[in-house]
Amino acid sequence: MQRVINVIDIGSRNICALIGRKGINNSLNVKIFTSEQYDGYSNGEFFCLSNLKMAISEAVNRIETTTKRPFIRSFVGIPAEFCVIKSATAQLTFDRPKLITDSVISELCDIALGSIQHTLNNLTLINRAPISFVTEAGKKVTSAKGLRARVISAHLSFAFIKKDLKADLTKILKAVGLIDVDFVCTPLAQAMYLLNPEIRKADNILIDVGYISTSVAWTSGEGICQLFAFSLGGGHISGDLCECLKIRYRDAETLKSSIILSVDKSESDVYNIDSGIKTLPISAKAAHDICKARIEDIAKNVSIAINSFNKNFPKTQEVFLAGEGILSVTGGKDYLSKCLGRPVIAVTASSPMPGETKHSSILSILNFAIIVSELDKKRWW
Repeated sequence: MQRVINVIDIGSRNICALIGRKGINNSLNVKIFTSEQYDGYSNGEFFCLSNLKMAISEAVNRIETTTKRPFIRSFVGIPAEFCVIKSATAQLTFDRPKLITDSVISELCDIALGSIQHTLNNLTLINRAPISFVTEAGKKVTSAKGLRARVISAHLSFAFIKKDLKADLTKILKAVGLIDVDFVCTPLAQAMYLLNPEIRKADNILIDVGYISTSVAWTSGEGICQLFAFSLGGGHISGDLCECLKIRYRDAETLKSSIILSVDKSESDVYNIDSGIKTLPISAKAAHDICKARIEDIAKNVSIAINSFNKNFPKTQEVFLAGEGILSVTGGKDYLSKCLGRPVIAVTASSPMPGETKHSSILSILNFAIIVSELDKKRWW
């Protein structure tokens, strides 16, 4: 029987925790899931570390009370706003063709990491992953293990976080009883889970629009080439509706879930929102205009991210969209596509859990954790 795995996802609105395992046909089997709201973060800074600690503690305690077993080894997802991605190359030459094993790839990784050591400053490594390999015959592949080559070159991706952040998180996790912790770059886990292996062979753009944070990742192979993050998300749509229409925030959230951007509305059309006390008639056109304005703002920042990448992505190339921020708005994906001038393809988690758009990140971390745990951390990354 597959052993269960403990996972924590640090989102921009909630701390989510689950216990899961590998299911049938490589599916994910979630045994128990819980979520705890907290203050969140912005521009790479948590609003309140004590609030973060309290939320993690509540989520972990709730699961431990239900299962009557403690979290032992845990995998904790680190959001894009706290991750730094760097890439580097390395090459090895042998006297004769050599079988490429995990140890060879690990050596390539050490060489590549050493070549950028001087740029790391206050950073500490959390994950490493391959982008591509090239043999002396000029053959480019995303996986070199099992090949025989006399010369092997590698393009490798490294995910870092600040040392002081790791120290703060380690202290918090230790205080709630989590000692054996693996940190996971959430965008890396998402790329590996939400994009199938064939798609991952090419250069792709993966966007995750969350509650108050958005990430834009240039992915290739099993790694990330570049990563861009900014503090805008679906919560800002709700905030705009709340402020501009002078309604309560929870009513704005209800309104957002009722909006259908794909249907044009006239000045006389309304959304009737049940506030719990009375029904609020809200101008549908005004709500659409407010919602579209914020999506345009998010799209502008996504375009800035794509243009900052060291690759000229053609306008015809599709981008992949995850997260609840825009996918929870009916017609939001298509309007984002219009703003970007690119096809947008929604990617969501395949899981028995409800709300796939909300939970794609924690399920991606679970998938990543299963891969690592199955190989008992012997896999070179």
